[in-house]
Amino acid sequence: MGSLRLAYCVAAIGGLLVGGLVAIAIYDRVLDALTQDAREELELEIAQRAPSELTTFDQLVNVELRTVELFFRYFDTLPEETVNEVFESAFPEFGDGTRRSPPSYFDGHVSEDGTLTYGIGAFAGLRAGLDADQKRILTAAFLTVRQAGPALAGELDNLYFTDANDNLIMFGPDREDRLLFYRERAPADFSFQSLPIVEVVKPANNPMGSTACTGLDRIISQTDGTALTIGCLTPLRAAGRHLGSIGTTLDTTDYLYTAVTEPGAAIITRSGELIAHRDLLQDAAIDRSRADEVARRIQPEIMARTINGQGRPSGVVEHPGRNGQIGYIRLSAPGWYIVNYREYGPVELQAAGFALAIAIIILIAFLSQARLIARYLPFGPNARLNEH
Repeated sequence: MGSLRLAYCVAAIGGLLVGGLVAIAIYDRVLDALTQDAREELELEIAQRAPSELTTFDQLVNVELRTVELFFRYFDTLPEETVNEVFESAFPEFGDGTRRSPPSYFDGHVSEDGTLTYGIGAFAGLRAGLDADQKRILTAAFLTVRQAGPALAGELDNLYFTDANDNLIMFGPDREDRLLFYRERAPADFSFQSLPIVEVVKPANNPMGSTACTGLDRIISQTDGTALTIGCLTPLRAAGRHLGSIGTTLDTTDYLYTAVTEPGAAIITRSGELIAHRDLLQDAAIDRSRADEVARRIQPEIMARTINGQGRPSGVVEHPGRNGQIGYIRLSAPGWYIVNYREYGPVELQAAGFALAIAIIILIAFLSQARLIARYLPFGPNARLNEH
């Protein structure tokens, strides 16, 4: 009786071994197939999304380029007397060495010719001194922002001009602060030259004069730097001179986060800086500590390094530091990537479940035939009969 039990145990162990070996082989094959299916699914999703995502920023670039054209129409054609008249009206002396737009230019002002000006806040530091050329630049910029800002209100909620002399003209009629910082509160020595909105358009950093976007950065008027936003700017260049830039601050919630509604989706820069992620959607204002915490978790710098070497505008690559795939779309205008990270965990679990089911079936088959198998073992029932 003992030898019969032993024979049954050996048959069961044999079933487990055979089932295990078959399961391992099946797991590898099924995992390869499921991984390929997941890759193809992600590639199809990326291919379907890419046109609409690219169009979003193409439209932004086109808007700013049209505004640049308007600036140069004013800059090239304004009579000198018009420049002086408009400049003195738009930039009256503030009493501290700066010039700032009058309150009526934000609240609403109708000139004698019926032109409406509203939503404007301007600060002119004029640290390099005031000459006819600077007056022309600032006057053309003011007229451009005044005309283009309301015309683009359905597409952008703000439009501004900045230069390398700490001069700023902004259209932002819906800003809660009513642009009071620029119009009244900024100190006379206020400077924003070290901020990315100036750095990204400098000729040394942007020799081609293309539209460029900053990473997450503080709004200039918020000196504490708690709320972060993004600026996209197009340089103004004439005869090799950098005159300034036309730009807009993006409402990250409305403008970007429709692209990152999935758990693994994010927007990152080519250098690996985090721009947007679903986990930053919970608050109206994004603060630096929260953005840094999300960046540490998803490792955007590793994603960017991996994608940068692909040479394709969109596709799927293996994540080198984690167990999964990265789908990406390159947004050439701002120099960002929309990425979607998919872990292999669910695929591995599916493959393991399939392999385990096969192993169990094989084990059950062995156990159901244990009596038959036991007969042919050297120490099974047949062996005992032969001894007699």
